[in-house]
Amino acid sequence: RKNGQQQPRGRPGSARPPAQPPECGADQRVTLLTGDPVSAA
Repeated sequence: RKNGQQQPRGRPGSARPPAQPPECGADQRVTLLTGDPVSAA
C-alpha cells in the first residue's frame, strides 16, 4: 500500500521529516505508518 508522496498527518510519533533518500522516501514513510514492511512493498 503506497500513499504516494503524501505526508503522514496526525501521527507525529511515526511521522518523520522529509530527510530520507528519494529512492526509499515514500516506501519508508508507509512502513513507518503501517509498521509493516510488507505493506510498503
